[in-house]
Amino acid sequence: MLVLSADALAKGGLLLFGGTWAIMRFVPTTRLQDISTLLLMTRREAGILDLAFSVMLFIASRAPDHNAAVSAGVIVGLCLAAVTDVLALRTPDAAHLFSAGATWSHSIVQLAVAALMYCLRPRQTGGLHIT
Repeated sequence: MLVLSADALAKGGLLLFGGTWAIMRFVPTTRLQDISTLLLMTRREAGILDLAFSVMLFIASRAPDHNAAVSAGVIVGLCLAAVTDVLALRTPDAAHLFSAGATWSHSIVQLAVAALMYCLRPRQTGGLHIT
């Protein structure tokens, strides 16, 4: 979870402070006319949420057995993000932003991280004890 926390921290900082140059750098097919103030504001909001997510993951990584719900939420989120990225290839507006190979490889990495987290999640010991 520490690696995902660091990733969310870097992404959040980039989205929050990056601005137009970050969009032009990481999405090279974007024209300058396509970048609006609304897009920049929503990217900053997403950056703030990523920073909050980073703090949540960092705190949860210190005691993963007590934060099983956070781990399960991250696993489900990674799986949903992978499926959403692949489905975005079918939309005509989003298909030109990234190549199909990059999208598929990103989705496979997301699913691999989710599977690794699933395998390494803390196990419940014991069960319901009725006395």
